[in-house]
Amino acid sequence: MSPLAFFVSGLQIMIGSFCNSVKQAQAYNSISGMISLPLSFLFFLDQMKGIAYTPIFGQGLAYRKVLQGEDWDHLAFISAQAITVAITLVLLGLTLKRFQSEKIILTKV
Repeated sequence: MSPLAFFVSGLQIMIGSFCNSVKQAQAYNSISGMISLPLSFLFFLDQMKGIAYTPIFGQGLAYRKVLQGEDWDHLAFISAQAITVAITLVLLGLTLKRFQSEKIILTKV
């Protein structure tokens, strides 16, 4: 399973923890679902070598090249995965820290 799934879920939990209502959380989280939108621009970014090391784009380029049977850059893919995992761990750490506070439970809407 790709670390992108954990990244998106960690981001959505963090966003939801700042919202005052379920409706507000759903509105903000529906926008975060557009994180995968840049994958549709991969055809234009294939010539840019540095973009392969960034999260979302790096994984998308590697997945596309594997599906097309082309040679792909293993180092760029591993780097993009590692960066995604690091960002995910930071997001989950911040979320856990936020949930340890009683303020989030006792906040009046």
